[in-house]
Amino acid sequence: MSSFESLPILFVEQAAVAPGVISSFAIDQDRVQLGDLILVTDSLTELPRLGVVVKVVFKIKQRTAFKVIVEGTCWARLIKATRDIRGAIGEAEQVDIELATKSSKASFEKKITKSLNQLIEMEAVGEELSYIFHSYLERGIESLFQFIVQLNNYFKVPFHVLSNRELTLLKNTSRVLENELDSLKLDEELQSTTEKRLDEQARINFLREKLQTIREELSKYEGDTDDIQNLKNTFLSKPIPEDIKTELLKQTERISRIPIDAPEYSMLRTHLDFAAELPWGIYTKDQFNLEKTREILNKNHYGQNQVKERIIEYLCVTHLTDESKSPILCFVGAPGVGKTSFAKSIAEALGRKFERISLGGIRDEAEIRGHRKAYIGSSAGRILQALKNAKTMNPVIVLDEIDKIGLDARGDPASALLEVLDPEQNSSFVDHYLGFPFDLSKVMFICTANSTSTIPVPLLDRLEEVEINGYSQLEKERIFQKFLLPKQIKANGLSNVHITVEKSAVSALIQLYTRESGLRGLDRETAKMCRKIAKIYLEKKFKKFKVDRKKLEIILGPPKYLPEPITTEAKTGVVIGLAWTNLGGELLVLESLVAPGKGNLILTGQLGTVMQESAKLALFYLQANAKKLNIPENFFYSHDIHVHATYGGVPKDGPSAGAALCLAIYSAITNIPLKNSISITGELSLTGQILEVGGIREKVLASVRYGIFEIILPKRNEKDIRASFNDEELNGIKFYFIERISEAFEILLLNKQRVK
Repeated sequence: MSSFESLPILFVEQAAVAPGVISSFAIDQDRVQLGDLILVTDSLTELPRLGVVVKVVFKIKQRTAFKVIVEGTCWARLIKATRDIRGAIGEAEQVDIELATKSSKASFEKKITKSLNQLIEMEAVGEELSYIFHSYLERGIESLFQFIVQLNNYFKVPFHVLSNRELTLLKNTSRVLENELDSLKLDEELQSTTEKRLDEQARINFLREKLQTIREELSKYEGDTDDIQNLKNTFLSKPIPEDIKTELLKQTERISRIPIDAPEYSMLRTHLDFAAELPWGIYTKDQFNLEKTREILNKNHYGQNQVKERIIEYLCVTHLTDESKSPILCFVGAPGVGKTSFAKSIAEALGRKFERISLGGIRDEAEIRGHRKAYIGSSAGRILQALKNAKTMNPVIVLDEIDKIGLDARGDPASALLEVLDPEQNSSFVDHYLGFPFDLSKVMFICTANSTSTIPVPLLDRLEEVEINGYSQLEKERIFQKFLLPKQIKANGLSNVHITVEKSAVSALIQLYTRESGLRGLDRETAKMCRKIAKIYLEKKFKKFKVDRKKLEIILGPPKYLPEPITTEAKTGVVIGLAWTNLGGELLVLESLVAPGKGNLILTGQLGTVMQESAKLALFYLQANAKKLNIPENFFYSHDIHVHATYGGVPKDGPSAGAALCLAIYSAITNIPLKNSISITGELSLTGQILEVGGIREKVLASVRYGIFEIILPKRNEKDIRASFNDEELNGIKFYFIERISEAFEILLLNKQRVK
């Protein structure tokens, strides 16, 4: 028995080579010369692998490859294979031919002869193939190899049907011929069946009818489990309105007549699958219980008692009446105050599914109403997608950041929401992709926003605003100890460590490492602190860990927010105002200077239109009352006045700085200092009245956060203080409630100018 080393290996997929057979192949590299031996096989896997050793008898250079003519030498078994830059190299040993006994191969010869004769009658092969086979009967197995190679020319026989065992070769040959014969018979039968169905008017549909016949034949073997039929059964079993169900079944019947590879088939099938996945007539039963609802709200949220009571009232009303007529709540507040989590608590209290749709930045109306299904890549809108995910028609759906919807040439998403959020209309909401009315009246929609100022008036009219205020220092300290710290201890694998944080460290964590009305930043810093402690724990394996003020700075690094450079000493032309932003309350330091000029008013610091008007109004008030205010005659015509709001890169607007602007300008004109230990907010009227403003809680919290505990507020906002704070939170804060600007002059001006 011969062995071969370092043989180039050539891979083929079809049986074009065998011992004693001359064949030709194309190779992509000049790897062999005349007389070289090559091992031909179909795979390197599952060694040892059967192949054929061939000898190169001729080589021709072609444009991009080399063509070699080879003669089969012997069977060989691949023992070892490696690769180099030239390709695969193998080590093989010769394998002898195993002849079958006469009795064992007689039946296969009979089958092959019968199949060949039938193929010849069907004109599927030429008579020469039959001649080669009968020649094998006279000459032996070498002729059988030639017969298999001839079969390859007709049927593209895979390489693995070859074998050095005569009996296996006969079995494989018989199977190949029988499969080909069955295929031809089935094709003739289908052709005949199809032609019988055709008449003169339907001949142009021949190919489509043939495809239909194939599907019918396949269904006999698949036990009528066609997915089209399953789709029909799905529509029949669901409580879909009859007119819609009829149309869906009609579309399903239509798709069964469309070729699978047609573009229309894919488009229509995707549409029907989506319609089948919608939760037609599926509802979850509400599990509302008043005491349980209070328990859930108190468990998930600290404080915010007014919001909790409004939610409880809302749920009680929906429980007792037709919930489809309930108002759409819109939670408004700074980031991190718990707007979305309140919506989750409502879903938990009712036992409903919860879905969230982020609307921030969307500008395409199709995001709400969907695309028409005729377009490539079309899809349903976010509303129906959320219902499909929830698998129920009455989930709680949060429309998050509704104040950040955009508008461009692709439509107005806010206008599309008008129908969605109107209980009188949304029972027949039509998504362009679905194309049928879908009932949204049982969905509990809840919106969230940082501000209602950017929400279009028609949309805002459909919403009931529920303001969620920011948290005071005291509330944050308690939330940290009760909720945030235990949560992060568990999340960071520190449950077996007793961690305590001193009050001074908690206060520093809130004041120096976060600056927000909500809790998101505080939660992040708490997580960071616990991660650092986890690292220390793995190094030192302690059982207790106490965080004080000094250790907090070692763990978290230097403070992110140092105290503002705001001093309590009196300054000329500088007043501490209060502003409300989407991120909560902030101090608004207003500065004013005068210089010789021509009576110009210069405003800087990115002041908005309303705030600029407030500055002009304040200046005119001072001009009109110049004599009473002891301002020199003709001063306004010989001097320029410059007003600047610090943090010039941040846009500012609103009327609530009117009183502060008036004080800053007057102080600069008269050179009388203002007390900087007092902050002020209030809208100034042309007659000197101080009008009510919004965002009182956030502004008060901002003033206290910066260490200013004396605050001037409009008299009409006194009620907001009583409603927004408890006695403990108000401890140490002094309020001045004023009705006219003259009262602010008396409080803030160092010389206590009395102005009528």
